[in-house]
Amino acid sequence: MKVYFTEIARIAAPLLVMCFTLLCFVQHFVPSALKNSRYSKAAAGLSAGMLTARFVIKELFLLFGFLSEAIWLSDIDILIFGLAVTAVCGLADLFFAHRFRLADKTIMLDLSMLFAIGIVMLTRFNPSHALRQFLIGSSAFAAACVVLMLRPELTAWYSRISERTAEKNGPSLTGICICALALSGILMLALVLLFGKEVNGSLLGITVFGITFQPSEPVKAVFILFLSLALADSEGSRRKQLLVTAAALCHVFLLVLSRDLGSGGIYFVALIVLLFIATGKKWIPFAGMAAGLLALSVSAVLFSHVRVRLQAFTDPWSVIDSKGFQITQSLFAITYGGAFGAGLTRGTPSSIPFAETDFVFSAVCEELGLITGVCIILICLHVFLETSRLSQKSRDTVSRLYFTGAGTIFIIQTFLTVGGEVRFIPSTGVTLPLVSYGGSSVVSVILLFFILQFPVIAKKERYLHFAGQFIREEGKKTDDPRFEWSDAAREDIS
Repeated sequence: MKVYFTEIARIAAPLLVMCFTLLCFVQHFVPSALKNSRYSKAAAGLSAGMLTARFVIKELFLLFGFLSEAIWLSDIDILIFGLAVTAVCGLADLFFAHRFRLADKTIMLDLSMLFAIGIVMLTRFNPSHALRQFLIGSSAFAAACVVLMLRPELTAWYSRISERTAEKNGPSLTGICICALALSGILMLALVLLFGKEVNGSLLGITVFGITFQPSEPVKAVFILFLSLALADSEGSRRKQLLVTAAALCHVFLLVLSRDLGSGGIYFVALIVLLFIATGKKWIPFAGMAAGLLALSVSAVLFSHVRVRLQAFTDPWSVIDSKGFQITQSLFAITYGGAFGAGLTRGTPSSIPFAETDFVFSAVCEELGLITGVCIILICLHVFLETSRLSQKSRDTVSRLYFTGAGTIFIIQTFLTVGGEVRFIPSTGVTLPLVSYGGSSVVSVILLFFILQFPVIAKKERYLHFAGQFIREEGKKTDDPRFEWSDAAREDIS
C-alpha cells in the first residue's frame, strides 16, 4: 500500500503542476482575446472559473506532496504539519480573494503555487527549515494584508500631507519620499558592507538581536519603488535623470563591494530596463550590456570566488572533485529524475552542496521531475507576462515603471538561478523566488508584489467610479460600449 500510494503521488504531483501551469496561460490569453467581443461576459466567467481550478490544484498538490513524504518516511509529524500548511495556505488565498476583490489575484495565485512547491521540498530537506520558512512567509503575508487594508487611510493621509506642503510652498512630498527611499536603500546595503557575514566569498547577511537577514532582498522593492517615483518625477529633466541614475548606481556599487555580484546584476538590469522605458533612448540597453561585460571581466580579476565559478562553468568535468563538484552534481540530479522524478524523499539532492538555497531547482527536477522544473520556469514567466500586461494597460507613469520593474526583478532572478544550475551561465548564488530556502527572499517577493496591488486596486476603483456615474445618469441599460465595459468589469471582480 505504501509503495502504491507513493508511486501514484510521484506521477500525480508533476501532472498537477502541469495542469496549473496550462491554466495560467489559458487564463492569460483566452479571456483577453474575448474581452472586447460579444463574449466578454463569458470571458469574465471563464477567468473566474480558471482561478478556482488553479486554487484547487494547488491545494491538491500540497496534499499529495505532504502525504507522500509522511507515508514514505512513516512520520506523523510531517502529516500534521502538511495538513496545517495546506489549510493555512488555502485560507490565506480565500481571504485575499474575498477581502481584496479588486486586486490582481492571478499573480498572487502564481506566487502561492511557487511557495507551495518550496515548502514541500524544504520539508523533504529539513522539516525545521520548512517550518521556519512557512512562519516567515505567513507572517509577512499577514502584515502585508493589514497594510493593504489600510490603503484608503494611507492614501487620504498622503493627500492631506501633500496639500499642506503645497500650501506652505514647502518641498513636495513626492520628492521627500524619493530621497527617503534612496537613502534607506543605500544605508541598508552599506550596513552589509560594514557588518555583513561572509558566505561563499560574499558579504550577504547581518545579524540583529539574534536574527540574521539579507538586506539586499527587501531593498529590491524599495529600489524599484524609488526608481519608479524618481524617473516619473524627472521626466524631461536631464539633470534629475542623471541624479537618479547616480543614486541607483550607488546601490549597485555597494553590492559589488560586498562581492554580492548576483544581486548587483539584478539591480543593474532593473536600472537599465527602467531607464530605457522612462527615456526611450535606444542606446541605453547597449551601454548596459557593455558595462555588464566590463564589470564581469573586472570582477573575475578582483574576486577569487568569481574565478572559481567561471572555471566551474567553462569546464566543470576537469575539476569535478573540487571546483566543479556542485555544478556536476546539479546536472546529474536534473537528468536522474526523468520526466516525473524519482519521487519525494527518494532522490539524493543532499549530494548537491547548498541544494536548499542555491540549487533547489536541481533538487526539484530530481524528485518531482523535469515536468515540474519546466513548469516552475513557465509559472515565473507567467508572472512576468502578467506584470507586462499591467504595465501596458497603465496610463500612470509611476505605476507603469513599477509594474515593469517588479516583473524584471522577478524574471531576472529566476533566469540567474535556473541558468546557473543547468550550466547555461555561471552560478551566481541567488535564490529561486519563493522556492529556495531563505526568509529574506520570501519577504522580498511578498513586499514587491503587495506594493504592486496598490495601483492595481486604485485603477479599478476609478474605473468603477466612472462606470457607476454613467449607470446612474442613464438609469437603464444601453448599447453604449462604456456600459458594456463596466458590466464586464463587475463580472471580473465578483
